[in-house]
Amino acid sequence: MNITLFREEPLLAISLWNADPSLWLLIPLFLFAGWSFLRSEPFSRGSDLEVHKDEEGDRTADRSHVHHQANELLLCSLDALMSEFPVPIWIAEWPSGRLRSMNRASQELLGRKLEPRSTLFNCTDLYGFYHPDLGTYPPEWFPALRAVKSGASVIVEDLRALTPEGERRLLVGWAMPLRGYAGEIIGVVTAFFDRTDTLHKERAYEAHIQELTREVEKLKGQLTAMERKVALAHQLSNIGQMTAILAHEIRNPLGAIANAAELLLQLLPNADENERELLRLISSEARRLSDFTRQVLTYARMPDPEPVLTHIHEVIEQALDLLQKDPHFDSRICIRKEFSPVVTLCSVDPDLIKEVLWNLLLNAVQAMPEAGELVVATDLGEIPDRPSQRCVRITIRDSGVGIAPGDMEKLFDPFFTTKPFGTGLGLAAARRIIEAHNGEITVQSSPGKGTTVTIFLPL
Repeated sequence: MNITLFREEPLLAISLWNADPSLWLLIPLFLFAGWSFLRSEPFSRGSDLEVHKDEEGDRTADRSHVHHQANELLLCSLDALMSEFPVPIWIAEWPSGRLRSMNRASQELLGRKLEPRSTLFNCTDLYGFYHPDLGTYPPEWFPALRAVKSGASVIVEDLRALTPEGERRLLVGWAMPLRGYAGEIIGVVTAFFDRTDTLHKERAYEAHIQELTREVEKLKGQLTAMERKVALAHQLSNIGQMTAILAHEIRNPLGAIANAAELLLQLLPNADENERELLRLISSEARRLSDFTRQVLTYARMPDPEPVLTHIHEVIEQALDLLQKDPHFDSRICIRKEFSPVVTLCSVDPDLIKEVLWNLLLNAVQAMPEAGELVVATDLGEIPDRPSQRCVRITIRDSGVGIAPGDMEKLFDPFFTTKPFGTGLGLAAARRIIEAHNGEITVQSSPGKGTTVTIFLPL
């Protein structure tokens, strides 16, 4: 936008051309202010001019003086008009570069008042303008200087300023040259628009979008993993049903074979030792296979728990009694019970929990071939990852051989076992039962120092 002040005898007028659309609202104000100041001067000054013309007779000098006065009136008009304008605005003279006015909005934005000695050539230092890479902002890049040198409006979108309080502001600088009577540039108007808050909001919005994008990608990954698990669970369900049917059909004949072998031992008292040994082998192997089919049925046909308020210590005592009656139990093993008196009733399915405890206790005993100490403890605590969920905590600790680090991640996998005659279903079934109670089970072990299994049952 260019503003030119010119004179056509005998009146002064202001013409505007090439105006930016964004400043059309300012044009009427410029015209009105300039016209008002010009209107207030011509009579007294006109008389002086006539005297000068009469006295000097030099129309050229007279016209130059009028031009100067008209240009000054334009600058004064803009000073008055922009002083209370809500947009931060500077007005400077040219070619001196003197910064003649700086409205209140500019002072509030930059935190500095107008310096009498300031010019367009040193204002970047005086008013805190800086370049993010170069430090001091080069004066020749300042929009006001670029506007007067190019003779056209200039916009700089990354102008930065540092206030005396150390606050960094991101500004848009817009500058427009002012033209006088003969079309010469007599000054420049510079406006600033603060984009700091907008930039912060944009960055916060972008960060939020990025965070949401990461969450979406994470959820997509979880959904894909869940779909794979559902598909695998469906396959395992079908396999489990077939396995359960087979185990059920095999279990009954095995029981009959074991009973028949034991009955033959009683009916044939005169059988030699080899015959009796074969009958005992048939009976023991049939019992072992029957136990295996029972574990398969327990894992494949996991019943829903039927919780009732139960004295958890009584369930533990029953499991310990079964353990001590097991033929594989070594009487040299010392059993130590550390039951907390604050643990009383817990809502569980006692039969299922007893099955879990018996499996875990049997594993502990088998991990101590040279005997040792078996500790069973109870207390109150919180479920891991659920600090607000109170629970009964049952700890089974042995002093056995421990578990190799490479086997820890596979402990609860079905059919994984390190025992010569193990089934690999005890721990898998135990975890399913505990999770069906909305609880958790954890294992900690050190090779050569023993293993600790902890059960968390919610209250």
